[in-house]
Amino acid sequence: MVENITFFEGTNKIDFSSKKITENTRVSYPLHFISNALEPSIGKTPKNIFFLTADAYGVFPPISKLTPGQAMYQFISGYTAKVAGTEAGVIEPKVHLVLVLALRFYPCTLHNMQSCWTKIKRT
Repeated sequence: MVENITFFEGTNKIDFSSKKITENTRVSYPLHFISNALEPSIGKTPKNIFFLTADAYGVFPPISKLTPGQAMYQFISGYTAKVAGTEAGVIEPKVHLVLVLALRFYPCTLHNMQSCWTKIKRT
């Protein structure tokens, strides 16, 4: 699966050099495509969590130690920014709020987030 891509006109061949939609893209593929992958690929409960945020306005300090409540708030808020190079036509930073932006990458759901954070806090 790929996103933010275009094709060479009249073909189903991806034009990786195109910047029509964005200057970057993402791709996903089955785990078995990685020869040395461990299955099941499930790790232990993390001791630390880092939020990678496109913060073009200095809202977040470069690194902070957050309480579980603060971390849940930041995660749910979905603060980020559109910056040049991430989307076509963006030439200056623009605040962008996407509720629960990282949910698809996170091992917890909104429904069990409190129990996940409680486990993390105990480790």
